[in-house]
Amino acid sequence: MNASSNNHLDSIFLSCGFSKIQSDGIHFTLTAQQGEIDCIYVYQNLIVLCEETTGKDSASKHLPKKKLFHQAIRKSYDEFLEVYGSKNKEFKKFLDESEFHKDDLEFRHLYYSSVKDIDDSQSLEPFSLMSRESFRYFESTVKSIEKSARFEVFKFLKIELKDIGRNKIAGRPNNRAHHYFDAFILSGKQSNYPEGFYVASFYADPESLISRSYVLRREGWVHPDISYQRVIKGTKLQEMRNHLSSDKKVYVNNVIVTLPSNTMVHKSIDGRDETVDLSTITEVINAKISLPEELGTVGIIDGQHRIFSYYEGNDEFDKTVRKIRPRQNLLVTGIIFPKDYNEEKRVRFEAELFLKINGTQSRVPKELRQDIELIVEPLSPAAIAKSIIERLATKGALKNQLRKSSFDASNKVRTSSIVDFGLVPVACLESKGANSLFKLWKSYKHEDVTEENLNDYIEFCTSELNEILHGVRENIDGKLWVAKAGRNQGLLSPTFINGMIICLRHAIEDGYVRVSADGTITKPDYNRSFKDIDIEMIREHTSSTWAKLGKSIYESHIDVPKEEDAEEK
Repeated sequence: MNASSNNHLDSIFLSCGFSKIQSDGIHFTLTAQQGEIDCIYVYQNLIVLCEETTGKDSASKHLPKKKLFHQAIRKSYDEFLEVYGSKNKEFKKFLDESEFHKDDLEFRHLYYSSVKDIDDSQSLEPFSLMSRESFRYFESTVKSIEKSARFEVFKFLKIELKDIGRNKIAGRPNNRAHHYFDAFILSGKQSNYPEGFYVASFYADPESLISRSYVLRREGWVHPDISYQRVIKGTKLQEMRNHLSSDKKVYVNNVIVTLPSNTMVHKSIDGRDETVDLSTITEVINAKISLPEELGTVGIIDGQHRIFSYYEGNDEFDKTVRKIRPRQNLLVTGIIFPKDYNEEKRVRFEAELFLKINGTQSRVPKELRQDIELIVEPLSPAAIAKSIIERLATKGALKNQLRKSSFDASNKVRTSSIVDFGLVPVACLESKGANSLFKLWKSYKHEDVTEENLNDYIEFCTSELNEILHGVRENIDGKLWVAKAGRNQGLLSPTFINGMIICLRHAIEDGYVRVSADGTITKPDYNRSFKDIDIEMIREHTSSTWAKLGKSIYESHIDVPKEEDAEEK
């Protein structure tokens, strides 16, 4: 690891229950590629070869060199084991003492830069790239559920439970373990769910649920376009573990989850265990459900803290909690999806169900509500605004300057007020004024916005906003184009960004940004308009004075259109 010998990744992997093999400084050669591995973490038969950099030249120098080196390793793991084992005594000892054959070993490659986000638009094979945002997510998760966070790490590394440890060598059919739970099953018709849904009520052990569960999230690496996140609160888990440890009493209220459409139902008929065709269920039946031991198969809708309070930890409570973790004592209501439900349908259903259960409770954060609305009602004003802010955060003038999630860097600009007070008025489809991007779109495209062309509309809004923001950025010292941190430190803030949005709205309303007779969009030369932009005037505006700031910027820097131009409008 260049520039530092302290591995940030230790805080994740070691807390998850991985062991570390010292590797830094041990050079070796494979297929003419020479190098070293910054850090190696192992868990049973899983070997994670990691590269971590604190250097600012990671993208241009460090990563390309490491990528070639790891490609040479992946080309022949057998050769790697032989060559590297002869160089690293600790690694050789691990191999010799392992119960696993070399063919049972699973290798993964990980790259992490602690100082700079890496562009992942190009293939980084064989690396999985951990962004700084994802790192903070894992760091937070590890602090909350300690060793049980390893299942999140497995998902990130694309390693299945069937390939971990003894599951790999157990010789089960298709290498898949199943757990059976006694349950009562009823059809969707009996529970007022649509055709094809089934509801199962059963008791499950927390250990099985934790290894299979997921809490949908928009933040980081899991399908960011169709998911959302509810953050687990460590303090709440500690209170609940205290309860479990002292009283040893189970939670009597049920947790609500979704189950995959391939959930198997079995029933004993004439002493034989037979699979039940769910479509034949017309009344409540007593049966067994079979859940494969797979990551991410149980979606937690309600009760995540009750489930995760049983996590595998190192605290004072685990001595007691570990005894009840494998006991079937959590009452679960599981909703089995229809066979034809794709991932997008499943996520939308889960989001809607979550809102129905929790929507009236003030504890649901504003950012989470925005994320869920993006899934449930993609054409709503908040959903469109949320989509635009996410585009602005990843491309254009504000790239890497906006906080996309609670795990993003604290030195980035918060976005909830930009979404609510800047983007909703300028982009929503119900705008009645003449100063919205929707009105401009209608005049330019001559069509309404639907789910089919929604992406085009979001891209259109993002492009128009980026152009005016670029005009300011090109005319100020680049060191100022960061989040405002003090009187003379940084310019970017919700007040400034909302002010620029309002400036654009004034320009649209007064016809300075408009669709010309030839069908093209006429707009100012923003680079020229903001040539002498008044930085001090911008800094004088604080808090929610963005309306006043936007008007001041417009009147000072955007020319009012000439009369003949206005008539053309």
